Amino acid sequence: MKKDTVRAHPAGTRSRAGTVNSARCTVRGPAPGDPAAAHRAFFDAHAERWDEYITGEQHRKIRRLVARFGIRPGDRVLDVGSGTGVLLPYLERLVGPRGVVHALDFAAAMIAVARRKFGRRYRYTVADARTMPFRAGSFDVAVCYAVFPHFQDKPGTLAEIRRILAPGGRIIIAHIDSRRGINTFHRSVRGVVRHDHMPGTRAMVALLRNAGFVRVSVCDRPHAYIARGTVPASR
Repeated sequence: MKKDTVRAHPAGTRSRAGTVNSARCTVRGPAPGDPAAAHRAFFDAHAERWDEYITGEQHRKIRRLVARFGIRPGDRVLDVGSGTGVLLPYLERLVGPRGVVHALDFAAAMIAVARRKFGRRYRYTVADARTMPFRAGSFDVAVCYAVFPHFQDKPGTLAEIRRILAPGGRIIIAHIDSRRGINTFHRSVRGVVRHDHMPGTRAMVALLRNAGFVRVSVCDRPHAYIARGTVPASR
């Protein structure tokens, strides 16, 4: 679960699936036998109270973390596993009026909360990150904040993220805690997320490179984890 986003969550944590269009929201329904169904149900069940567990100190850490992402004015940013949208205002400040901020989450209740809070300021899609309804090269940056441990198919998800990024696009996988802290927290909680762990540095580097990313790096510190990769300028 997102240790870095919640405090004393009643059940433990958070993370992030076929299409209905409305205004600026797209909904893609679950596939039969979907292995992520239990996780989706978990986050749907806790969506309404999710923001109650975010502390002021966590917001300060998030602000400092996002400042390190290297997002530029005019960037088209996809917030993968956006949840209730905690990152959206921070991303908006970085991309400015010419940029785009798009929230994606596989839990419809999470996106519903985000839309209720922010309205038409952002774009929203309910879909699994393994099968996103976007054309290839639609975004310049994909941010996975406090969600990567919950991806049930990490290689498949990374390959799909690479697909929707433009040449030269960047993926950013981030937390406001270290890998050890994240994994220790997840092991302590109840429910389907207790086995959702961050891979080690070598494994993360291999995952990103195998998905086709270059200029891969991992920074794992006590209060900040950032893994990065770039899509080659020419595919």
